[in-house]
Amino acid sequence: MLNNCNCHPSKNFNKAGSASVLSTFLLIILPKCPFCVLAYSSAITICGGPDMYLMSNNWVSYVPLILALFINLMLFLNWRGQRTILALIVAMIGFAFLLLIHQLILSSDFYNLGAGLLLMGIWLNGSFISIFNKLRKTLNPNILS
Repeated sequence: MLNNCNCHPSKNFNKAGSASVLSTFLLIILPKCPFCVLAYSSAITICGGPDMYLMSNNWVSYVPLILALFINLMLFLNWRGQRTILALIVAMIGFAFLLLIHQLILSSDFYNLGAGLLLMGIWLNGSFISIFNKLRKTLNPNILS
C-alpha cells in the first residue's frame, strides 16, 4: 500500500532561520512599552529636521526643546531604578546640547550628537541592558551571571 504513494516528502523549513537579520534587529530595538514608544517617536521627530528647526526663528525652533523635555518626562515615568537615572543623565546631556545650540552658544554641528544622546537615553532605559547581556554571553559563554 505504501509503494503506490506518489507523495513527495515535504522539506521542513526552519521558519525562524528564514527571517532577515534586519527584521530581527528591528524587533529587538523596537520599544515594548507605551512610554518608550512616545519617547522614540519624539526623538525621531527631533532627528528629522535640524535644518528646518535651526533656520527658522519662530515657534518652530522650540519644537526640539519641547520634545526633548517630553522624552525626559517619559523616561522618568518609566522608572526602572538605577538604569533610569543613567538614562536621564544621558538624555539631559542631549537636551543641554539642543538648548545650547538653540541659544547659539554651540555650533549646529552638535545637533545630531544631542539627538543621538536622546536616543541613547531611551535605549538605555529600554532594552539596551538585555541586548548587552545577551551579546556578552554570546561572546563569552563562560559567564554565569
